[in-house]
Amino acid sequence: MERNVIASLSQVSCDAVVTDFVFKMSKSATAEITARVKFGFNTFHDRTGFVIRDLVHAAEKETNTCAIEIISVRKGMTMWDMEKHLSLNDEEIMKCNPGLTVPLEDDRKVVVYRQLRD
Repeated sequence: MERNVIASLSQVSCDAVVTDFVFKMSKSATAEITARVKFGFNTFHDRTGFVIRDLVHAAEKETNTCAIEIISVRKGMTMWDMEKHLSLNDEEIMKCNPGLTVPLEDDRKVVVYRQLRD
């Protein structure tokens, strides 16, 4: 049998409801009381956690200078993932791929044309 231990910082509340209450009094002045009691327990525990533990400022990402870049969409890849990977916004990606639909289709090829820098 598993035993749950309530932490000392937890808050516990209990509610009780009496149902099916019966009171009987006999001729000999003996009282008989029967009732059904339903209990409900709730426990609450506050925790503090961190979503971002460290923030590191990295060097600026270099933009790929090739004239044409082809990306194969991986399963679960979003337009935001594509924008981040290519360092382009969605308008620039859609301009090169007018038939591209969102959500992105798996194994779809996305072509991006870039101007070479001097």
